[in-house]
Amino acid sequence: MRRDEPLRTPWKYLEGIAVALILVISFFLMWGSCARDVPTYDEPLYVTSGFYYLRTGDFSLNPEHPPLVKDLVALPLCFSSVNYPDLIPMDKEVQNEFARKFFYGMGNHPDRMLALTRLPAILLTLLTFLLVYWWARRCFGGMYALLALLLMAFNPLFLGYGKLTIQDQAVALFILATLFAYYQFLRAPSTKRLLICALAFGLAQLTKFTTLSLIPIMFLLACAEAWIEKKTVRGRALLLQLGRLAAIFAVGFLLVLLVYGIHINHMSRKDQLLTIRLNLPPNDPWADNLESVSRISPPLAQYLLGLAKTWRFFQIEYPAYLGGKIYWGGVWYFPFYSFLFKTPLALLLAALIFIPAALSRLRDREIQFFALPILVLFLLSLRVTKVFGVRYILSIYPPLVLLIVAGAHRFLSRQGLRKVSLSILALLAAFLVVSALISYPHYISFFNEAVGCRDQAYRYLIDSDLDWGQDLRRLADYVEEEGIEGIKVHYFGGGDVHYYLPSAVEWRFGMDRPQGWFAISITIKQLSLALELVNGESYRWLDQLRPQAVIGHTIWVYYIP
Repeated sequence: MRRDEPLRTPWKYLEGIAVALILVISFFLMWGSCARDVPTYDEPLYVTSGFYYLRTGDFSLNPEHPPLVKDLVALPLCFSSVNYPDLIPMDKEVQNEFARKFFYGMGNHPDRMLALTRLPAILLTLLTFLLVYWWARRCFGGMYALLALLLMAFNPLFLGYGKLTIQDQAVALFILATLFAYYQFLRAPSTKRLLICALAFGLAQLTKFTTLSLIPIMFLLACAEAWIEKKTVRGRALLLQLGRLAAIFAVGFLLVLLVYGIHINHMSRKDQLLTIRLNLPPNDPWADNLESVSRISPPLAQYLLGLAKTWRFFQIEYPAYLGGKIYWGGVWYFPFYSFLFKTPLALLLAALIFIPAALSRLRDREIQFFALPILVLFLLSLRVTKVFGVRYILSIYPPLVLLIVAGAHRFLSRQGLRKVSLSILALLAAFLVVSALISYPHYISFFNEAVGCRDQAYRYLIDSDLDWGQDLRRLADYVEEEGIEGIKVHYFGGGDVHYYLPSAVEWRFGMDRPQGWFAISITIKQLSLALELVNGESYRWLDQLRPQAVIGHTIWVYYIP
């Protein structure tokens, strides 16, 4: 694929200023949108777990996820004064309450803790943007790289999930970093580049178990690389590529075991065996096998425990909500459904217009590195994430943007289409920027323009796609402004109702119908339809009432006479 001519020095300065300006604006959009947020559902446990790993070297708290992201987001807390209890519970349900106590029940300042821990998450997201820019620049030149950076930095999905202390934005970063390192290695193989690729692969495996998807992706890329060779040497080339790939995987997993070994450094064998038993169902065959593995390699046993818990998690028949209906066990097209309604319309249109042009050059290595990961990640998500939202496929967007830019590069290389293509690109880029600015600060609840009024988005999706508990403090602001007393709250999220609303009554299922002021998270309201199927109890009766206010598109406030 043709590379652009080297840039003149004045343009380089202008390009650098443009990159810095885009990143700074993106940073402040993420940071500013955090100002009135409370922790979302998963954040307290991840932060608490990472803090304890760093302070104690004990990996019994939240062992189902690899430790890297939890370590990074909790690192700032190690340099501040926070109170923490000594006893670490191993039961998952107790762990969630324990994490909430760490935030709200130990005399700590939860809002300051949240701000400190979200800074590393935002920096990881900005690194993702920079890597997309850098890869696009190496392949297509500065103008296309700036376009790619713009499409990433003003994507409301990354502005929303990229600021949270969860693993999904790091998964996107390290999958992209591994693919870029492997791309560089195939362009000019060397021992140094192989080790860099192995390091990136190992770091990816330390973020979340979904990064195991890199194994089939890189295998397909190795096969594609061998296929380019002449027929007489394809078999030999494939063996060479697979051998190199095996070395990358081996070194990467050695790094994983090293990091896990550090994290269980202060765990006795008795503690590890107890952790295994408490985190797996009774009589689970995995438990006996893991106990045997722990005698040989405790770090490997701890890694496999997390993998086993993740596997068991995906076997549970959770209710999935989409399109106003409840589906027990989810539906296979859930990721596609969330992708369709959560992806910015400008990005969808750009993909429809420019990706076909990119795919016409499928024999180019760059196109293979952008297209194959999208295909594999999407197919795996259709099989695995049948009840979870768009954050589980966040890693699709960086290669998607690069594929769009590759198609734009091919379009603009045709003289007859150059002016039209430039006009379309400018309009779509402006559309995306305006969409991001208008959506501020409610990026987690972002839905594309096809949905219409955002207050009606709950008809399509809920939970982490809309309401993850982020707006509890905004509810407290509303209660104070309106002078409301004695409000009852049925809340879904990681915040503490009594911390932000000291006079509120926390509501639960099984209580009598509330009277007076009542606030409810839309996730609770809509998921109660699933509970209705079990015991006939739901909040369907609220549909007959008009809400007095909708807080941040996620919390409905009623006055019930």
